[in-house]
Amino acid sequence: MSGTTIAEHGGTAQCEPCAATDPGRTLARDAGHDDRTYLCYLAWFGPGLLKVGLTAAERGHDRLLDQAAIVSTLLARGPYAAIRHAETRISGAGLAKERVGARAKADAWWKLPAAADRTAAILTARQAITDAVPLPTAAEPLSCTITDHAADYGLDGIPDRYADIKVVADGTVIAGKIQAIIGGRLLLDAEPGAFLLDTRLITGWQIIATRQQAPERLDYDVRDRPRGPHDHQNLLF
Repeated sequence: MSGTTIAEHGGTAQCEPCAATDPGRTLARDAGHDDRTYLCYLAWFGPGLLKVGLTAAERGHDRLLDQAAIVSTLLARGPYAAIRHAETRISGAGLAKERVGARAKADAWWKLPAAADRTAAILTARQAITDAVPLPTAAEPLSCTITDHAADYGLDGIPDRYADIKVVADGTVIAGKIQAIIGGRLLLDAEPGAFLLDTRLITGWQIIATRQQAPERLDYDVRDRPRGPHDHQNLLF
């Protein structure tokens, strides 16, 4: 890779002036005005991690994969203003957040319950929202359908320890075999162990092919699966 450092500590590849004019961010600030149909969705990322959001109808499934949702359900459809209002009502009632941090999502990968339990969790949350939050008149409620996305990511292969890349810089080498793609993150099988790369960190960089087998010039944090006091663990890094 070559270029200048775009982002540090894994936030976003955009500078503040670019972020201020990004249409996607503008939409999230209630300035989006168009004639498309929007969906209000509920996404479950792990125990206690519920997010309510909106997306253009044509992006529904892709948007949920972008979010790295483990399980999801659609709540309503309609024009932007009505769907945004539904979203704020649900978050305002404290039944789901409008944002769940990337670190919390990743930590939950190690403690996902079985598929049936995931479905039960989001069904319970959906029912609580249906009972407590009236939808705006222009928002059409949708029948209950639950989609489990875990198989789309390959989450059954998350290792007990991996290096979470924080920063890339001039001369950074990222080498390894892709084991899973989870939202915008790549899990790489590399030497001397697994690495997790947020692809936003490489936005704007010139990427050059290399024959090098091992990563180089990486700044990362080591993440470990939570274990009991008597568990033994070999060091990889």
